[in-house]
Amino acid sequence: MKRFSKILVAVLALTLLVGVLALAISANTGVDGKYVVKGVGYETWEEAVAAANNTSTIYLNEDVTLEDIVVISGEGVNVKLNLNGHTLDANNVAMAYNVYGGASFTLAGTGTVNNAGAVFVGASQASTVNVDGTGAGITVVHTNVGEGASTFRIYDASVLNVSGLLKVQADTAGNRFIFNLTASGNYAGAAQANFDKASVTYLMPTVSGCSAGVIVQISKDITVNMTDSYFEADYGRIMVDEESKNINISNFVTGNSTDGFNWTDYV
Repeated sequence: MKRFSKILVAVLALTLLVGVLALAISANTGVDGKYVVKGVGYETWEEAVAAANNTSTIYLNEDVTLEDIVVISGEGVNVKLNLNGHTLDANNVAMAYNVYGGASFTLAGTGTVNNAGAVFVGASQASTVNVDGTGAGITVVHTNVGEGASTFRIYDASVLNVSGLLKVQADTAGNRFIFNLTASGNYAGAAQANFDKASVTYLMPTVSGCSAGVIVQISKDITVNMTDSYFEADYGRIMVDEESKNINISNFVTGNSTDGFNWTDYV
């Protein structure tokens, strides 16, 4: 296990170096507009989504602040957003990205999300959320959010896929989740989460009375697959509902954690 951990750290360090080099190139497009699709700049999200036409990636071309919930819905709808070295201010919107009705949303690249609200990305009704922090990774910061907040809330038979580097930071004490997976909802079937070569870190404030954060909250009957991945909770914990048995683990390592949960019981 220690040998694998050292190898994983070395691989992640190399990934970080590649990401920094790529960032220096990609962040400067020389095109006007908040968003860029296939080399063309657009001022509004709606214009960029239309230009991407469910196939191309939308790149942030500057720091952007959300004004309201972004709805991504419908069978066949596929939206891919690359932070491209910039900062996305979620503006404490209750659910910044609401993905439902069989749609797919990908958050990728290197960058920061500030002021994430009660839920940053929510997926329901058999939809898919992909988080790809390949390179220098994605950082999400929750600010002034109450108990029970989730960075990613996946339910109603939806699927979450995570790879690369992801760091979530909360600046206030409270019980929050990075990944909140639940089978509740109107759609038949349980949600599923796949972690492949993912490195996830949760940073919580070490203040008196802090109940800490939870990397994964899983209700019963959820399927979770973890391969070549690493979780670390700084003053937090990794938790799974004791009734969950559909957990498949291969080369999974945990760092600091206050949780006594034994993942090997589920291998």
